[in-house]
Amino acid sequence: MKFPKLLSIFFALSLFVLGSCSEDEDTDPITGIKSCQPVKLTDDEGFATITYTNDKIANFTNEEYGTVTVQYHSNGNKAGKPSKMIFGDGEEGGLEYLYDEQGRLIGTLLSSSDLGGAAQISEFEYTNNRISKTSYFLAFPSEEEGEDPTFISTGFTTYEYDSKGNVLKAKVYYDNPATEEDESTVVQSTTDYTYDTKNSPTSAFQNLFVGIPSMNPAGENNVLTEIRREGNTVDKDLSFSNVYVFNENGYPTKTTRTSQNGDVSVINIEYSCK
Repeated sequence: MKFPKLLSIFFALSLFVLGSCSEDEDTDPITGIKSCQPVKLTDDEGFATITYTNDKIANFTNEEYGTVTVQYHSNGNKAGKPSKMIFGDGEEGGLEYLYDEQGRLIGTLLSSSDLGGAAQISEFEYTNNRISKTSYFLAFPSEEEGEDPTFISTGFTTYEYDSKGNVLKAKVYYDNPATEEDESTVVQSTTDYTYDTKNSPTSAFQNLFVGIPSMNPAGENNVLTEIRREGNTVDKDLSFSNVYVFNENGYPTKTTRTSQNGDVSVINIEYSCK
């Protein structure tokens, strides 16, 4: 499983954890009679399945890219929190979660054989107990034994929230490591979001991808629209409206995602309910 393909499954899976709006008039959260967990999603590219152990995501599998396994801490103030995602199909590496002494997530480390020995590190800063900034670095091991690795900044993203903890605005600052000029003071892109009032059933899944570029911290509700701008120009390929169909328990079973250029993607979601 190659690194670019790994990111593509992250983004494919993110389509069903990001964004929705109901096709009915009821916008109040539905108190479902049953508790449901998503176990399979299907789109034009194929399908992915999700399995659970003790109500926590144990692994997810894509028919083309293989299985990704999630490990968790078992004791202390990190008990029950993810420790690492391990890539399958012979891929060396994974996504590790880094915590402070209080058990608060402070960063992630993404390693892969396709990074040529480097690793991508994401560091989190908090305001009012919410991630307000994610900084991205490439870490290259030293050729000299015992020497510290070399860290190269590739930019950062800042987040603004509503009162419920949904990201309203994400600003991306990109710093090209191939140039000597510091470009991180210039906003490369801004994405604005609007939400419905339904509870998102997939925030736990989305939280597994925190630190992956373009993945926001999980919110409470479902995105109705996301509009990406570079300067004052809307990027129509990356600006979407999202529509979900909900089942009788209030869980989205189908999402239709339409870009401003008219491209449409559809994902169907199956659940295990109890």
